[in-house]
Amino acid sequence: PAVVIEIDGQRPITVSRRTQVHYGNEYFAGDFRIKTYADESFHSSFGVSYANYTYSSSKACPAQGFFAYGNDANITRCQSGADVSDAIDPVWDQWIDEEIVFDPSSGIMKYSIDGEQVAQLDVGSLPAAQSYQLQLQFGAWGWWTGHYQYADDLVVSQAPSPASHQVKIRPEITDLEGNPVDDVIVGEQFLASIYVEDLREQADGVFAAFLDLEYDPQQISIAGPIVFGESFSSFQSGDATTPGLIDEVGGIAGIETLGDGEYLLFSVPFRADAAGIVALAANPADDLPLHDVLLFGDNSATSLSEIDYGIASVSMIVNQLPSAVADELTMVHVDKLSLVWGYIFHIAAFVSVIYALHV
Repeated sequence: PAVVIEIDGQRPITVSRRTQVHYGNEYFAGDFRIKTYADESFHSSFGVSYANYTYSSSKACPAQGFFAYGNDANITRCQSGADVSDAIDPVWDQWIDEEIVFDPSSGIMKYSIDGEQVAQLDVGSLPAAQSYQLQLQFGAWGWWTGHYQYADDLVVSQAPSPASHQVKIRPEITDLEGNPVDDVIVGEQFLASIYVEDLREQADGVFAAFLDLEYDPQQISIAGPIVFGESFSSFQSGDATTPGLIDEVGGIAGIETLGDGEYLLFSVPFRADAAGIVALAANPADDLPLHDVLLFGDNSATSLSEIDYGIASVSMIVNQLPSAVADELTMVHVDKLSLVWGYIFHIAAFVSVIYALHV
């Protein structure tokens, strides 16, 4: 299952990434889909479709180019009009920077390529609800094989709320030594760390912090125990038994205030199991008020709207040797009969050379 991200249903959402799309034949249709949920129930989806699709039937229509779409539209199923943009000049086989901006209050979606807006649609505003979620999906489909969609540098962000955030919870992905990484080779381990920060002007520090950390268990798996930061040594909790979730993880600081700056809440090692982009999303804890987020000097719990929950992503890649090196390392089995025939051919060639010299 894909990672689900908690969002504020009142503030604009920006989803950006680098991508490269390739079609293998004339039966290709892929997309980058953003699904919205209200109170954990599916509401609608919007995004971008990439098509080089020439097949036509009573239920299928040709489509060529890039298309912005909303309201679950499918361009290869003869849907058009207000839910699908005009065809956008496609960019095949090149890395491009994509950005989708969605305003939940107005329902307007804007799509940009390499910093230039190329489409705008009304995809519908979100309904009234207590909570809102976002799910990202992308893929390349078509008859036969040879289609693919690469993606990197996936970032989900929201505009600051009118009431500024009081707490920042930031996931970070590094190697096991703490060095930042852009990608991880399948089979190797990496470290996911969560940092917390008091953002108040007169910052005394975060006193207590708890959250749910979600990830895709089909791509990565936990490879070791949760290790808590030395500043949060009391009332530590965290259940990692459910694949895809580290539940109610966090701790409480000591008596002395921490002051401003980021502090490590916890870290946990993961193993890369499958290629692709994986996101680690920090979401609010559920066991409240036991696991409220608290600040030094403030006797009340920090509200969810005052907490900036972050997300971090990294690419899982397969370690493939260059073809030239692979050829050099190819092992060839030679049996005894092959050796005998090899000797015979060499002797025959030697005799032929001697004969030619004496003729």
